[in-house]
Amino acid sequence: MTILKATSEEVIVGSEERHMAVWLSLQKHPDNLYTLSTRVNLHTGIGRAYMQVIKPFHCKIAVYSIESAFKAGRLS
Repeated sequence: MTILKATSEEVIVGSEERHMAVWLSLQKHPDNLYTLSTRVNLHTGIGRAYMQVIKPFHCKIAVYSIESAFKAGRLS
């Protein structure tokens, strides 16, 4: 993914492929609370099929990714 915007309050990354485009926003709030938002535009049947498989696990994957980034020192 490519970093599209990075400030002390928010990081936005994105990726566009033939089958789908994906954007993620991580916003930092007071008291070290965070909001993760995702946006996906599906372009093909393969993209739609992939989302059907991954959708039930999306929340767990997102939480794991953020926790890993904190542990690795990529977020503070």
